[in-house]
Amino acid sequence: MATEIMMPKMGFDMTEGTVASWLKQVGEAVKKGEPVVEIETDKTTIQVEAETAGVLVAITVPAGEKVPVNTPIGMIGAAGESIAAKAPAPAPAVSAAPAVVAAPPAPAAVAASAPAPVAASAAAANAAPVTMPKMGFDMTEGTVASWLKQVGDAVKKGEPVVEIETDKTTIQVEAESSGKLLQIVVAAGERVPVNTVIGYIGDGNVLAGNVLAGNVLAAPQPVAPATPAVAAPAIAPQAPIDNSGANATPIARRMADELKLDLTKIKGTGPEGRVTKGDIEAAVAAGTASASVASGATSAAAANGRVIASPYAKKLAAELSVDLARTQGSGPEGRIVSDDVKKAAAAGILVSAQPSAAPAPTVAVAQPVAVSAPVVAQPAAPAPKAATPPPAGTRREPLSKMRQTIASRLAQSKGTVPHYYVATSVEMDAALAMRVQINEALKAEGVKVSVNDLVLRATALTIKKFPKFNATFAGDAIDYRENINLGVAVAMEGGLIVINVRDVDKKTLKQIGAEVPAIAARVREGKGQPGDMGGQTFTTSNLGMYGVEDVIPIINQPDSGILGIGNAIQTPVVKDGQIVVRSMMKLWLAADHRVTDGAEGAQFVAELKRLLENPWALVL
Repeated sequence: MATEIMMPKMGFDMTEGTVASWLKQVGEAVKKGEPVVEIETDKTTIQVEAETAGVLVAITVPAGEKVPVNTPIGMIGAAGESIAAKAPAPAPAVSAAPAVVAAPPAPAAVAASAPAPVAASAAAANAAPVTMPKMGFDMTEGTVASWLKQVGDAVKKGEPVVEIETDKTTIQVEAESSGKLLQIVVAAGERVPVNTVIGYIGDGNVLAGNVLAGNVLAAPQPVAPATPAVAAPAIAPQAPIDNSGANATPIARRMADELKLDLTKIKGTGPEGRVTKGDIEAAVAAGTASASVASGATSAAAANGRVIASPYAKKLAAELSVDLARTQGSGPEGRIVSDDVKKAAAAGILVSAQPSAAPAPTVAVAQPVAVSAPVVAQPAAPAPKAATPPPAGTRREPLSKMRQTIASRLAQSKGTVPHYYVATSVEMDAALAMRVQINEALKAEGVKVSVNDLVLRATALTIKKFPKFNATFAGDAIDYRENINLGVAVAMEGGLIVINVRDVDKKTLKQIGAEVPAIAARVREGKGQPGDMGGQTFTTSNLGMYGVEDVIPIINQPDSGILGIGNAIQTPVVKDGQIVVRSMMKLWLAADHRVTDGAEGAQFVAELKRLLENPWALVL
């Protein structure tokens, strides 16, 4: 008796899916657990595994067709089994019933086993999706750096399950519920858009379709006949690399281990020659210390004519017309990931136009099969323009991803946002004296309030009076944010990041003093959590600890303002006709002229000055 292959439900809000491609043809033998079809949703692409062994006896939904969830899309049965009476009725939401392709008699040697119980769908397993988090307004995609749990492992609510890497940092995503890790949808090393489902946690059985290193098979890609296959040179096995004692940051060490790089061959630019993440990226980009990378990047072509690639890489390859059969994979066991596809596209490794295939043997069909339009190969992309070599006597280093992000973000802000600036000098003697008293009272609790914490609290209270500085320009409108979340610029290896301190107006100085250093430490160590970055509504940048007097910042979009904070410096001032020495601190407000005007900016800094010069207002 044939077993139906159903359109799976891969999320609580999923109502339909598209058959991206069939990995087996009618009449082919299928093993239990073997991928037979690729399903694409508006968020991701997965492979559906066979629930039982046998033969693919029918394809009821051809590739490219979109149908509701739980619709039969194919059948697996015994060799030679007739399925004429088993064609599913068309789903109500589909205008035309998909064609049923009957299988020709298969060789008697292929035996069909009895249907076996299978893993439930995500919905049936009461599974909650783990999604790629959005950690900043301009973040569009992220990379799964590593899974901290394996499929089947128990997970507690709040426990880190996966590390996500962006262009600027690495964070740990915590479980929103307790249960088991039922499925890994996106493997380590894969880059996908934000809000993409990357895994499932629930209390049911382990789900089918887990993406494990090296076992995701893509359908064969056509290769131009004129391009003969070139055998890869034999590579001698390498001795394991031990980077445990290397002078490197934790992120750099993990990257080196994943890329099989020897850290002793990479020159570090950090303190005391420490190898940083930027050094790893520069070494890979320059091709230095990468013998192991070159040897470890094996061709993804397998002996059975298929290639090992992630679902997202295959989808991207189809969009860019990249030939996966000639693409080198940098993932585990030579697996092709999205970055490999992008590099192949830039190098012009594209699918060439193919001559028409010979007519296939006649197959009995219950209904006419729709024929898709012919695929026309796109022209090869132009070769990238060679970079101008540096002048004589100049050393050039490639920009790290963090540096590229900073350059892009700030150039965009300075070029598109009309900034205006307002400055004031604040007498900080009373605030500094109050801070001493507060820290003495908190000494037993190990909490210390900084000058920056006082400014954050004063800024949040000022924003409550001037809500335009908690808004963002929206083209033909202004969006006012309800929460006052303050961004704090933090220097770190290779650049800077902005951490997010939420609801500052509702927190005490003690809470702020404990929270800011904790968030900064997590992010610097690559252990950031969702909410630690991105989501700020106003930003501060303090360089006072370096003795700087004036900090004139650039707006951190989409905010409408940013505050530059200088050092409190002993300065002679005139008080009541007398020259006295006071601790004076300069504050610079940069604001978006599309949202607010100079008069409002002047009132904003005046209120900020009033609160800091009367600091008990920050406590009461």
